[in-house]
Amino acid sequence: MTPAEVVEARKAEATQAARVLGVRIGAFLDGTELKLRKDSRTAARLRDVLERERPEIIYVPFPLDRHADHRATTALLIAATCDSALNPECRGYEVWTPLLPNCVVGIDATIRLKESALRCYPSQLTVTDYLHSALGLSAYRALSMPGHGVQFAEAFYTATLADYGRLYDALA
Repeated sequence: MTPAEVVEARKAEATQAARVLGVRIGAFLDGTELKLRKDSRTAARLRDVLERERPEIIYVPFPLDRHADHRATTALLIAATCDSALNPECRGYEVWTPLLPNCVVGIDATIRLKESALRCYPSQLTVTDYLHSALGLSAYRALSMPGHGVQFAEAFYTATLADYGRLYDALA
């Protein structure tokens, strides 16, 4: 596929996954893959979305993730909220790289929904079996909740936006 076709396929997949999860997608930011870290236009578009939506919680890949765009997502968030009155809670999550969580949530009731949403990404699942890995990581994370009868869990690093920004600066 051409780069433009990849973008359109990923948007369609994300839209389908959001539909499965019951999530309304407000906007695609259309940043350039592997160039997000210093993309001021994308940061400005993110700022517009955040100002319009005013989220209480923002989920973002943890800043130590192996994928450059996943790491850059936090940089975009920090740039987009610089001098902003927004103060959402940030929840860093695992994609490629496990993190040291300060919050673990049992997801037994929604694990099949997560699996269904992940299946909406055939362009990525044909390259790597993310489904197997994601379910395995969720099973592993359940070990953090002994005595609760949990088989699957999600791990997060949770902090205020200001603290998350300081963490990002310390890690970068």
